[in-house]
Amino acid sequence: MAFKHSATSSDATKAGKWEVNGRVILKTKSGLAVLFHDGVGKKFLPLKSIVLEQNADGTATVWMPEWLHRKPYEKEEKARDVA
Repeated sequence: MAFKHSATSSDATKAGKWEVNGRVILKTKSGLAVLFHDGVGKKFLPLKSIVLEQNADGTATVWMPEWLHRKPYEKEEKARDVA
């Protein structure tokens, strides 16, 4: 499930961003992006554009800008090829 934080949120790093819960499947070799699965699909997310919080139970919470939230999901075949 995803929801958008208010632009006037008290935490400036999360203000106006979409909060999405899921799991980090892998990190790229370069360390610049992660493959994130939110229960609906997988997306590559550039670490410079998100706030990533790893939870103790193995899940992760990501805050991302609108343009990245609207980015289409990767096809399963393409997502597997980079792993």
